[in-house]
Amino acid sequence: MSALRIHILQPTERTTPGSISEWLKTKNHDVKLTRLFTGDPLPKVDDFDWLIVLGGRMSVWEVEDYPWLIEVKALMLEAVRAHKTGLGICLGSQLLAETLGAKVRRNDHWEIGWHRVQLGAPNSMMAAMTVYEHHQDTFDLPPSTVRIATNEATRNQGFAYGDRVVALQFHPEATSEWIEQGFKQDPYPTGPYVQSPEEINNGMGALSPMRKWFFALLDRLEAASK
Repeated sequence: MSALRIHILQPTERTTPGSISEWLKTKNHDVKLTRLFTGDPLPKVDDFDWLIVLGGRMSVWEVEDYPWLIEVKALMLEAVRAHKTGLGICLGSQLLAETLGAKVRRNDHWEIGWHRVQLGAPNSMMAAMTVYEHHQDTFDLPPSTVRIATNEATRNQGFAYGDRVVALQFHPEATSEWIEQGFKQDPYPTGPYVQSPEEINNGMGALSPMRKWFFALLDRLEAASK
């Protein structure tokens, strides 16, 4: 496969690409990173084949505090219309949902820690997997998309739009270092779906199977990008 031009948008200093960087080490793709929190300019849609939008502490409607959100939404819509490959994680998934016409809102609760989700399209075999979560907002399912992940805490954990665009509310890119940074949140959230740092540390064994699943997903997106 010829090299792909992959562009990653990072909204905050803490929400790094995580294990995506590890996957990219085995490839020969041209990778660029825009640090939105430092004011880096956005790319043009013709500059990339893939657009990956990572998570962040802000909400999609906080455009007065984070005016670059408006530009990111416009770029994501342009990328979808240009049939680019797209991946949105957490905030990125919420931005993608809004871009495709769905409502994004506060959930009734925080969801933090290791939680089981059901993976797979409706009317297909669903497989349970433990994934890492750290979010308060949620989204409705956009028109013309297929729900691919769900659980008790958050009905819409992920969706696919065609075979090249995927949104994931959870964090498959998480590494142990990435997760430990979240322990510093002050005040640390509480609620029925919030695990303590100790509980999260005890669940780190779920990282390996989650990463294996995530890399398989990235491989499928790569194959669809030929």
